[in-house]
Amino acid sequence: ARAAHALFRTAAFSVPAASASRQKMPPPLSLPSSRRRLCSAATEARVRLNNAYFMLGLEPGATRKQVKLAYYRLAKETHPDVIGGGAARKANRAVATGAVNRAVVRDEQTGFLDEEGEAASPASFLEVQAAFDAVIDALDHPEGTEGEEGGRRKRRPDRREKTLGELLVERLGEEPETVAEVWDEIREQNLEVTAAMLTQLLHACTSLGSDGFHTAVDIVEAEECTFQLGARQSGLCSLLQLCTGPMGEDEAWDADVVVNYHVNDEDREHPNVIAAIGAVYCAGTRSPF
Repeated sequence: ARAAHALFRTAAFSVPAASASRQKMPPPLSLPSSRRRLCSAATEARVRLNNAYFMLGLEPGATRKQVKLAYYRLAKETHPDVIGGGAARKANRAVATGAVNRAVVRDEQTGFLDEEGEAASPASFLEVQAAFDAVIDALDHPEGTEGEEGGRRKRRPDRREKTLGELLVERLGEEPETVAEVWDEIREQNLEVTAAMLTQLLHACTSLGSDGFHTAVDIVEAEECTFQLGARQSGLCSLLQLCTGPMGEDEAWDADVVVNYHVNDEDREHPNVIAAIGAVYCAGTRSPF
């Protein structure tokens, strides 16, 4: 048997010496493992995008509004401000794209499975954030992921991780009429309120017309919330500006009410508040004191 096998190999693969140079086979193509693809780039990108939609609990083709609402809902459940505080913020950011870059199986009851039969694990906020960024990027660039030079689009630069309060307030950009709902969520979670957040909340109150003034005053006067240093005074300035500016023709938005009933002695020591009061009363021609 060995002799027959050797004879077969000799007959099948030996070539005459004279023609060996003409029949020399090219060396096999060898690529580094990091360059090998199991599927095309387009298929790979489609899998990543589908995973991102599934991570947000949506089907491909969802609208931008649906994507943002799903993101805000998941942020309230997974954000470190809710489930882990400062310790959760130190999580390895390398996992942020993990669930998006691999094929996953969705389990409606318990979370996601990497492989069928493995234990399910709920999504982390970093994975939710990565999924949201991937979907929004696809909506902003429907032409695909390839750039002008044929390479992948550059990643977004790293950005500061936003607090849950900042994420909730972002919703007001497209749905200012939900300001009361957003404010209730901020109070329920006892989230810190920054000056920028307060300004966005007060501007959203103008969408409610006359009723918005009472909501704005309630926000500025809230005692159960934690205001960042100087945030309340900044909010009072914004409220006074709204009373004399965009809502100046609405009698409900009364600057006199703000100054006489909601600006306390501590607020009057803040230079920006004094400047805002001076602007309301024409540089002091009607004394608010």
